[in-house]
Amino acid sequence: MNSDSVSHTSQLPNAPLTEVVFEMRWRLEGAKSIPIPFKNDPGFYVMADRFAMAASQHGFRFARKLSADPQATPHAISWRFYKQQEQPFPLWQIGPGILAVNESASYEWNSYKKLCLDAARTLIRCYPKMHKFRLEPFYLELRYLDSFSLDEKVNENLVGFLNNSTSLSLALPTFVPGRLKDLANGQLILSSAVKGMGETLFVVIVGTGVSQGIKSVIMESKVLTKLSETSIGRGQFVTELGRWLGNAHNITSPFFKEFIKEHLMKKFTGS
Repeated sequence: MNSDSVSHTSQLPNAPLTEVVFEMRWRLEGAKSIPIPFKNDPGFYVMADRFAMAASQHGFRFARKLSADPQATPHAISWRFYKQQEQPFPLWQIGPGILAVNESASYEWNSYKKLCLDAARTLIRCYPKMHKFRLEPFYLELRYLDSFSLDEKVNENLVGFLNNSTSLSLALPTFVPGRLKDLANGQLILSSAVKGMGETLFVVIVGTGVSQGIKSVIMESKVLTKLSETSIGRGQFVTELGRWLGNAHNITSPFFKEFIKEHLMKKFTGS
């Protein structure tokens, strides 16, 4: 299968997708025994200045710093870059040891994949070359956030939604409705190792929440990979990342189409 042959929910006319996020993290300076908050990214501040200039050449002309604290938190976003000042998407984000690319429900896969690769390529070019420290990605993640409004007229909850609208079914003990009123609300986490992709997991988190002021089921489906080694120094990392993105997308997209039952999928297709 071609790594870009599968479409995701964004191409449905009434997609439940709220956001898609790509995230890459790289190792920080410091011994393994040191907690992450006390580690350091020695190239970040030089990279951030260069990245801001390079991002503008890709159309991300508006930058916002998230904190006035001069000590940026490791593996936390500290800068956001926008194409339009009043539009939250698409979005490039950076922080010490982290790069993220966010897009809204209107995304198209091939364009989004290119946006991710452009961001990664920009980061690599902007990161300073140092003798005692090098840029070494160790974590990749592609995640989708979908929201499904609950029909309060029929008193539907998380368990009801899963049983009625998805291929997953749950049965609660008979004493639950009377004794544990809110057990049917909460969060369910499922995960599975992915064969042929190294240390990779496919994770689904389904829970109740609020989306745009409406009681909803929020579903997060993601592929995450821990990298044992990278090949940035040999100039191959962006090519490898492109393959990884295609493979990750080919896991998340078919899952959604098989997970959602036909009657609900018809609402998203407009049929």
